[in-house]
Amino acid sequence: MNLKTGILVAAMMMIASSAFSNITAPTNLKSAMKQMNSTLKTISAQSADATKNADSAKLADDFILLAESCKNFLPKKVQNLPPAQQQAQAQDYNLDVDDMIALGKNLASAFRSNDNAGAVKILNDLNTTKKNGHDKFK
Repeated sequence: MNLKTGILVAAMMMIASSAFSNITAPTNLKSAMKQMNSTLKTISAQSADATKNADSAKLADDFILLAESCKNFLPKKVQNLPPAQQQAQAQDYNLDVDDMIALGKNLASAFRSNDNAGAVKILNDLNTTKKNGHDKFK
């Protein structure tokens, strides 16, 4: 690798690592959910302030990464099921996580489009999805 390429790679790595500095890699589902909840609270608190839309969009990106990490874990309720039931419940859980990821992407897009009213609706949808998921899997 030549010097120019090395500098470019180092710069890209610094940008990538700083883009998601608000989160740490979760080691379990509880950690991921706790960070997701904290991120949503911050986003909700500033959702009406259009001057914070860029920050809110980055936080929504963090939320997406956290939601994606949830696919690496299964809720204890699913883990404790007999193997015959576990697979179906794991698929259902992953579908719910996919819904959270899709809503997170819509949320980031709404903030990037300066659609704060749309973002508030998506936040409400995320809270409903979260509650439904907790009812099923917690």
